[in-house]
This record gives sequence, structure tokens and C-alpha cells, in this order.
Amino acid sequence: MSDADRRSGTRASALVLVITGLLLASSTPVHAETVTGTVRNSSANAALSGVLVKVNQQSGRQATTNSSGVYRLSSVSAGSVTLAHSKTGFVSATSSPITVPASGTVTVPQILLEPSPSIEDAVPLRSSNVVE
Repeated sequence: MSDADRRSGTRASALVLVITGLLLASSTPVHAETVTGTVRNSSANAALSGVLVKVNQQSGRQATTNSSGVYRLSSVSAGSVTLAHSKTGFVSATSSPITVPASGTVTVPQILLEPSPSIEDAVPLRSSNVVE
């Protein structure tokens, strides 16, 4: 094998490594450091602990609010996302779209969860066709 053939093979190998590196870099999601926010009870205006907060577009990205109603989601991919908020005894809510930048922290506007209606809140129905 001549020196020219070896140099040509080395260049081809280097080119393959560069292309492979570019393909891997482009398929790796870009993440923000943190998405954070607060959840409160809409009727009592009190912090809600134990609320499950999930990134709808990214499986496995979830957090639970602490005793102050604060949550922190780590390693959220950059782009537009919505957050689902749920807790037993409350009506679930989905946030408006949030733009997550490639780096930094995003603070989401406060979410208010409404308590679920109870049986006691139901209004009895009265039929006008009842014969008395």
C-alpha cells in the first residue's frame, strides 16, 4: 500500500468520525437546567403539596410539589411544552404552552387547582312531571 493510499484512507476515516459526531450531536436533545413553578388551591389560596406535575411531551419528566406548593423539573428538553397538574380531590389542569430555552431556568406562572365538586355540592333535580 502506498503512502498516498494510506493518507486517503486516513482522511476517509476522519471524515466518517466527523459525520458520526455531527449526527450524534444533532440527535441529542438540548436541555434547560430547570422548569419551576407553584401550585395553589384556588378556593383557599393556599399552597398545595403533593401535586404531580408532568411534562406532557416528554415521558419521565415529572415532579411533585413540596409543602410550599413549589415544583422543580430537571433536564427538560428545549422547545414548547405543556405541563399537566393533578392531585386527588382536585380538578386536573394543563398549563398554556411554555417555551423552554436551551439553557437556564424557566419559571412558570402560578397554577390554581380547583377542588373537585363533592356530592354535597350537587343540586338536587326536581322534575316538573311529578304528580303530587
